[in-house]
Order: sequence, then structure tokens, then C-alpha cells
Amino acid sequence: MCYLAMLCLVCLFGFYSLALQSLAILLVVTILTYIALKSTKSKKTIKPMPIDYSKYPPNWKQIRVRILERDGQKCKFCNVPNHEVIFRGHLIDEPLDIEIYQDDQGKVYDASNSKYLFENLFAPIAPLSGDPNQQAIKVVLTIAHLDHDEWNHDVQDDRLAALCQRCHLRYDAPEKARRRAMKKYKVSLFPMPNESITFKTN
Repeated sequence: MCYLAMLCLVCLFGFYSLALQSLAILLVVTILTYIALKSTKSKKTIKPMPIDYSKYPPNWKQIRVRILERDGQKCKFCNVPNHEVIFRGHLIDEPLDIEIYQDDQGKVYDASNSKYLFENLFAPIAPLSGDPNQQAIKVVLTIAHLDHDEWNHDVQDDRLAALCQRCHLRYDAPEKARRRAMKKYKVSLFPMPNESITFKTN
């Protein structure tokens, strides 16, 4: 009877040890997967958008602080918080192909308005750029001229907004394209002095 009891204890201990080993292996795999994901979505330092301060009023830095405080240190268009580390992309295999971003805690938000969707550090997210090596970025809010008139030193606060890199670049894109087209058009009409002009004859 004692031998049977000892045999049962050995079997139970072996089963218990096996369960602990399995749990330990699972824990190690989870930790390694987490570290690998964090490395893939590591913080990438993004330089602020280049600014030619000669175009702006002397107190522009003070204006910037004021607008950031007015907008609550969040992007005026999409509400993403300033200095947040995020990974931008699209959810894979979702019926609604919406643009999202994920913070370093695994929380996923709608990129259009920063509405919280769910939390899953391992959510299947396709990089927004399409580059599999895309990294997470640090949001840096800059002050946008909503009327695109950065030469106006008397600009009113209602014509300024704190925007993230994504929203600022997208907002300025049509105006920048218009300026490039205008510059190209002017050069075609008035070539530089060192450029030769060819006249067509019949």
C-alpha cells in the first residue's frame, strides 16, 4: 500500500513538474515574441519638419507654445497626443479598411479621430507605408498655417493649428503642388539668364 502511495506521489510530482515546464516554456516564448515585436516597432526619432524661421515673426516660438496649449497638446485634426510613440498602419483582414495607429502599450486607435478601438499588442497591422521594415515614430506637433500664408507676421490664432506630421504634410500637399507647378510655369516663361531660349520658326 505504501509503495502504491509513493508511486502515485511520484506520478503526481512528475505531472506537476511537466506542467511547470510547459508553463515556463510558454512564458519564455511570450517574452521573446514581445521583445521581437517591440524591436520591430521600435521608437524612431523623427526630426521636426524643417522650418525657415526667417519667414516667421520674431515671437514664433512663443506663438507655438500658445497654440499647442490651446489645442491641448493634441493634433487639431486627428487628436493624436504630442510626443506619443505610435505605429501607423491598416488592420489586416478587417471588413472596414480604416487607417489606424497603435501605441507602445498595444492600444489601437482610429487614425482619423484617435477613437479607441481595442487593445492587442499582437494585432495584425499592415504598415501604412507598405514597407515591412517600417518603424514606430514619435509624434511631434508643429504649427500649421491654415491659410498657407507663413509670411503674414500678424497672423491670428484662428488661422493656426497644432498638427501631427501626417496631418500637416497631407494638409500642405495640395498647396505645395500648386507652388511647384507655378514655379515651373514661371521658369518656362522667364528662363534664367544662363539658359538659352530657342525660338521656333515656320
